[in-house]
This record gives sequence, C-alpha cells and structure tokens, in this order.
Amino acid sequence: MPMSAGLIRTVLMSPLGTWPVSGVRSTRTLKAIRSMRSGLRPYRARGVRAAAELDERARLFLVAQPN
Repeated sequence: MPMSAGLIRTVLMSPLGTWPVSGVRSTRTLKAIRSMRSGLRPYRARGVRAAAELDERARLFLVAQPN
C-alpha cells in the first residue's frame, strides 16, 4: 500500500534528531525502513522531491548498517 502524502510529510517534518543513528541492529527497524522505501517508490516515480530525499536518507542509513 502506498504511503500517504500526510505520512511522508510527517516523517519529513520530524526533527532530524529522531532519525535512527547508524549501528541500529533491530531487525524490525530495518524491515520498516525497507518497507518505507517500497512505499515511496510511486511518489519517486512521479517526481515528488520530498519522497526522493527521504528515500535517499533511508538508502544511506541501510548502507551504513553492518551485514
């Protein structure tokens, strides 16, 4: 199910300090971030800049996680 514009706006308006820090090892958190990226896909495809920016933050977060 695609993420609503309201949810994307809420996530983007959250203080940067609430974004998970690198080194998070919670499987649930990692799954949620992967799911969020999937939900952002239709918005990125439509050229929604906020969705692209959030997706990039999520991608960088996942890359920083240990395997």
